[in-house]
Amino acid sequence: MAKRRKHAKHGAGRNRRPAERRAALFEVPASAIPWWVPRPLRPLIGLGAVATIMCGLNGIIFFALMVVLLVYGSAAPLTLFCGVAAASAAAVVYMPWFLERAEISGRRRWEFVAKSWVWQVAADVFPMRLLLSAKLRDNEELLFCAHPHGLFGFSYLFLCFFLNQKRRSVRPLGARIMFWVPAIRDFVLWLGGLDVCADGFRSARRLRSDMLMSPGGVKEMSYTQQDRDRVVFKCRRGFLKLALQFGTPIVPIFVFGETGLFRVPWIQRQYIAVTKRCLGFPHVLPFVTNFLPYRNPVTFVVGSPLRYEKVAEPTEEDVDLLQRRYGKAVQLLYDRHKQLAYTDGNKRELLVVG
Repeated sequence: MAKRRKHAKHGAGRNRRPAERRAALFEVPASAIPWWVPRPLRPLIGLGAVATIMCGLNGIIFFALMVVLLVYGSAAPLTLFCGVAAASAAAVVYMPWFLERAEISGRRRWEFVAKSWVWQVAADVFPMRLLLSAKLRDNEELLFCAHPHGLFGFSYLFLCFFLNQKRRSVRPLGARIMFWVPAIRDFVLWLGGLDVCADGFRSARRLRSDMLMSPGGVKEMSYTQQDRDRVVFKCRRGFLKLALQFGTPIVPIFVFGETGLFRVPWIQRQYIAVTKRCLGFPHVLPFVTNFLPYRNPVTFVVGSPLRYEKVAEPTEEDVDLLQRRYGKAVQLLYDRHKQLAYTDGNKRELLVVG
């Protein structure tokens, strides 16, 4: 009887899913929060940080200032004139920082913002966690590619923080429109953000930093829908070509729970697609979706690095081969870990829409 019980115990361990064993072995511990931060106040601090981020993403602060200026200006022309004069003076003072092309050089990174304990407090609100399915070498620069983008790409800010705790330095690569809006521009630059282009890629390599990007970008953003996971990478080939030219290993990441943070009705998805087509950049209707994200668990699962030989002049066949490898890696990462991240993982399927 004792033998049978012993075999049953070891058999139960063998029957566990490989994804669960790997996720448990390589779960990255939470960052330490200073002792002087009162435990009862931590949820309030976290919610305050999330609300501040959402105000910036929605442009609420700029909108409120414009409303105040117009209301008081219509009642008192002198107030309007003073407000316009003050705004013009601020624009003149800010212009040198706006034109210094820090999104290419990467010299505006602020370690206090990139690795602040406030990120951990805010992440505990949901909660969020980072799982590694393979060990990463410390002596090589990596290109982390995460899916899906989601409505705002909200959780990517926390993913950057978690990776910065594990790696020496991780710099997010963002769309150029992010560096045109003053408040958002400065915040992303403090995180060490770079323009997602060849020059930004070269700067990250020169700084010996890892990179984090969302290959799906705006197109993946327009496909966001709750309870469905859709990714875009077949039409994205530029990052694969750059990775081949520099020989930078690509590490796929899947963000389980990102699409469930915000309500995305049909009109929101259509509005994003229309503004992208007409204006050249996407815009989100702030009053159609929820302002604060839902407190749904978010799990970042980091896959194994894809390594390959450096190719100075990649051909179409080289890019096609790497694209197929990348697609299989993303699909495998999703299939192995969906039951760990979702309660209805058996019913979930990953849809590749582009």
